[in-house]
Amino acid sequence: SIAIDTLPAKVDFDALVDYLATSIFYSTAVHELLGSVNFEVSLPTTTNGRIHARHLFPKDRSFQCTVQDWYRILCVTAATTLLPVPMLIPEMQRAAEGYASAATEARTSGHEAAAARHDRCAGVYLEFV
Repeated sequence: SIAIDTLPAKVDFDALVDYLATSIFYSTAVHELLGSVNFEVSLPTTTNGRIHARHLFPKDRSFQCTVQDWYRILCVTAATTLLPVPMLIPEMQRAAEGYASAATEARTSGHEAAAARHDRCAGVYLEFV
């Protein structure tokens, strides 16, 4: 799970991108290395879908998700891990190439703002490969 002691002083798009990139990388790494997330979701202290402030947990207790969140994660895991899944790192490379291509097309059409957004998305995906 992602242990966050404090939330950023300013919650903005960059903070969201950092959080999502870390979350996606972590789940992708578990997916690639373990091939299954069943081990990862077996305890409420190993995974969490929400950010909780550190002050909600006593100092001698690790971060953990609520019973509701844990049950939701277990249900999603059970519903989505029954079928074989593709390796995610090559898919992220493919997504990065798609965004880079879209950025080039937007740039040649004179849409610099769209090109910048596509470049940014491509860069996020390229951080994983």
